[in-house]
Amino acid sequence: MRICLFSFLVLISAFFCAQEGKKVSIETQFRLLSDTGASQNNLKIRYHFNEKHVLRTNWSFMYNSATNEILETDGDGVGSIEEVTAAHYVSLGYERHFAFDKMAPYLGGALGYGFGNESEYGSRTDGLTFINDFNYNQQQKISAIYVDVFSGFDFNLYKGLYLGTEIGLRFLNTKYLRGELQTEDASSTTDSSTTTPIPEKKSTSLSLVNMGVLRVGWKF
Repeated sequence: MRICLFSFLVLISAFFCAQEGKKVSIETQFRLLSDTGASQNNLKIRYHFNEKHVLRTNWSFMYNSATNEILETDGDGVGSIEEVTAAHYVSLGYERHFAFDKMAPYLGGALGYGFGNESEYGSRTDGLTFINDFNYNQQQKISAIYVDVFSGFDFNLYKGLYLGTEIGLRFLNTKYLRGELQTEDASSTTDSSTTTPIPEKKSTSLSLVNMGVLRVGWKF
């Protein structure tokens, strides 16, 4: 939350600096080589102290939904399982630019925080087989801290409009907080509804990020 608040203050400061003629750029990026159904939106604001030193804050939102059918054995019944993941990621970072005529390569690093929710909804299934009167849902919140190191470049097109790309390495620590599994069994002769806690879990990863992205921005 502190990183989110600090990033928000940076955005406000950048806005007022822009009113005084300082160099601020706003950009987004598109993932050209993605073969998944995930939707990921990205907004970046950069404050250019000069041609070499740049402060940046980045916000991205990821949403992914996948639904699988569960078929009844020797019957016509159909159940389904829907898995939904939604998460926000906010980071604050620094870029060291090496300016040329049209091309401006850079190196940098960033510290980020993420939060979101992972959900699963089962209709007429227990998650494995078809059960006509059985439904369930489970919810688990997610929090994450990550460190990025990256390299990219800006290619200036015309009067502040630029294109670019970037690739980086991310060290990510993710925590799945304690959640709940709720079931509803309409054919039960005792308690038709149950609630079971889902234990907390953690994961750590090191991966490449922003492979194949096209960045589009405007500097003013």
